[in-house]
Amino acid sequence: MLELEDEPQNEYVHSVKVKYNGDTFDYFLSLILDNDSPIFCGREQFGFPKKLGNMTFVSKTGSTVVRGYVERPAGQKVVEVGFQPDQKVKGTVETTIKGLNLRVISSVVSNQSPSVKELVPVDVRMEASEVWQGSGSICFPEPSRFDPIHEVKVLRYGTATLLRNASIAIPLPTKVFQL
Repeated sequence: MLELEDEPQNEYVHSVKVKYNGDTFDYFLSLILDNDSPIFCGREQFGFPKKLGNMTFVSKTGSTVVRGYVERPAGQKVVEVGFQPDQKVKGTVETTIKGLNLRVISSVVSNQSPSVKELVPVDVRMEASEVWQGSGSICFPEPSRFDPIHEVKVLRYGTATLLRNASIAIPLPTKVFQL
């Protein structure tokens, strides 16, 4: 089980629902966070598409709306989010996300197929002492060729969730899907 103790971070997670072999997963398109230690651990071991960037939350907006933005590289806002809390969830909340990652490790031999090319199913277990549910919004104000996350279209909005004081644990996968 992977647990990162005392590694505080802010993280933007961009995923879409997919079906693979009849099962539904959250397929992670982009994770941008402000601490490089969890980047290396999650990316190489589990295939999470983690990248270093700046994540900022602005809670004092003159209203109940919480705003945030992601910069990558610093100074270029690739994502802006808004969150209107409707209700606070009572007590500590535990949840598991059934995720799927593409893990690719290039061959050291030039012009060869990747040495590793597999889909990695992961269970992301989260526990948070402060959880809010409400409405969210997202936009991509400065498109980037380096991070083309702006090319994914928002089809509909569901319930948005804000976690604070959260911890994450990822049990080691018991299988992978070779590609």
